[in-house]
Amino acid sequence: MKRYEESREKRLKHNENTRQRKRQEGERLERERLEQKRLEQERRSGNIIKRGLFNTQEFVNSFEPEDFSSIGEILHETGQDRLSVSKHAFAPSSTK
Repeated sequence: MKRYEESREKRLKHNENTRQRKRQEGERLERERLEQKRLEQERRSGNIIKRGLFNTQEFVNSFEPEDFSSIGEILHETGQDRLSVSKHAFAPSSTK
């Protein structure tokens, strides 16, 4: 009977150790998965920002200098020349 009790205790301890190892391994894998997910999101958002900046620069570079003056004239004629208002608002004052 004593041998049965000893072997039972060993099995219980072994089972508990096995459960603990599996739980720790699962937690480690979950941390690694979350870290990979975070890194992938950072990489994607960085690529989106870089793509957006590149496309914006490409778009701006597609205009000729004379296009900007005609755009300004069109905006002024249609009353949408808010940029010119903000230019004056931030211009250094010569009356100071």
